[in-house]
Amino acid sequence: MQVSGVERWNCTVCGSPMLARFGYLPGQFYVPIGVLDNADSLSPDLHCHADNALPWLHIADDLPRHHSSARDVLKRTAP
Repeated sequence: MQVSGVERWNCTVCGSPMLARFGYLPGQFYVPIGVLDNADSLSPDLHCHADNALPWLHIADDLPRHHSSARDVLKRTAP
């Protein structure tokens, strides 16, 4: 599905998502955490789309939870 203002790159062999760029966050690229070798060494700063979490997924932390993309927060972190 193509969304205006969003570019996505997928693996040419298996189709897995590899990278995304969102027009409203210039200068930032997003890599799915599952494609990183040492993802367990990265800690989140916040949770986006918290209302869309699977009902059996319980994350026990005190990080801020945003019900949408948290684009305003992410814009402030852009270079």
